[in-house]
Amino acid sequence: MQQNDQLSPGYGYEPPVFDRSTIPESLQLTNGERYSVRGLFGRGGFSTVYRVRDQNGQQYAAKVLALIYNNSCDDELEAYQRITQDPHINLLSLHSSGKLINPPRGCSEDVIITEPCGPSIRDIMTRASMDAGYGQMATFSISDIKQI
Repeated sequence: MQQNDQLSPGYGYEPPVFDRSTIPESLQLTNGERYSVRGLFGRGGFSTVYRVRDQNGQQYAAKVLALIYNNSCDDELEAYQRITQDPHINLLSLHSSGKLINPPRGCSEDVIITEPCGPSIRDIMTRASMDAGYGQMATFSISDIKQI
């Protein structure tokens, strides 16, 4: 996804409404890996996904599980490991995973680092509806749809 130091699709995106003060400055894993947090891809009931960069400036997505989610990320990690064994262009690849030294407030220490892929369809629709204005239908051009 990242070629010639270009941004990955959707890397500059942030959800329409969020409190920027809740974003940590960095995420550090117990194995010594450190990622600077550049923004937020999104939040859900089970996790928060941050836009991050490693120490070499490479862009990634860091998925941190919510504390209320009682299960570990073992099932998701197993899926990523299977994808690693048989990669496909339409599937996310696992970069790293582990435990955080400094989990963000409300999050567990489990983190999964993948390539960034951009916002969810829900977030795209929310942003388009807000941009269109109250009572207006959001519309997309063919080129927008291809990019999404």
